[in-house]
Amino acid sequence: MSPGMPKSKVLYLLPLLAAILAVLGPAVVPVSGATPSPATIRAESWTGSPTGSGVTRSETYSGVYRTRTYMSPAHLTSFSFNAVASTWEASLPRDSSIRIWFRASADGQAWSQWTAVASDDDGGMRSGRNYGNLQVISGTQAQYRVDLVAPTARPMPSVSSVSFTFINSKDGPGPGDLSASTPGVAYAA
Repeated sequence: MSPGMPKSKVLYLLPLLAAILAVLGPAVVPVSGATPSPATIRAESWTGSPTGSGVTRSETYSGVYRTRTYMSPAHLTSFSFNAVASTWEASLPRDSSIRIWFRASADGQAWSQWTAVASDDDGGMRSGRNYGNLQVISGTQAQYRVDLVAPTARPMPSVSSVSFTFINSKDGPGPGDLSASTPGVAYAA
């Protein structure tokens, strides 16, 4: 990573790199020699709207604050994932906040606890595009929840879209995928 590149850009590029590697297949990398490997990193994206089809909505009040909660329907991925990257588009008026939550399931019955999606360290939650820290979590199904919080007399924040990139790096290349059969060339998926 270059010293001037913000962490959010690196996190945004990670799923893109995984997708490129998954599409390109084996690539040649100069090292001390290796044989090709079928190992591949897989990535798949899901974009939704908190006010879209199938999303449930509730609203609660506590003192002078109100919380509007949107919960997505379950999303079935095409493969088992072990990490999730996230982005969202937000409008954040003064004195308001947004919380994004995520959970996963292997079977659609037993779900992990809701995990807060932490905003990256490059300035925290703000209006516009936001990036979440990479979450290490496994499953084949996913669900998100968005909490919008504001004083009752103030405008509510909003989230226009939420995107998750599911990554399976377990089947990707590792040290065991490199072998010294062709001096000067290593193959990695």
